[in-house]
Amino acid sequence: MSLSPEATKVLSEITEAVRPLVALVEAAPKTTRDNYAEYIAVIDRCASMLPGDGPTKHHTIGVALIRAGAPARGILDALRTMGYLNSECI
Repeated sequence: MSLSPEATKVLSEITEAVRPLVALVEAAPKTTRDNYAEYIAVIDRCASMLPGDGPTKHHTIGVALIRAGAPARGILDALRTMGYLNSECI
């Protein structure tokens, strides 16, 4: 499955917007495995700035964070902890 050109553009824009946040989190001392606790805060903050409800925007932010250099395991742990990803998914 591929994204539409519009969705690809939006994801690229979000990725560029969160890149500095990823750099800050990754530069700070680790507080949890792969900084998942910090990424919970980042995902919540970003989600509060985007329109809409439901897990889709949280998943989109998670993908953007991973594309921006965040550890995938940390993002998946954050989304799982937040209740946006169940254990059977990954």
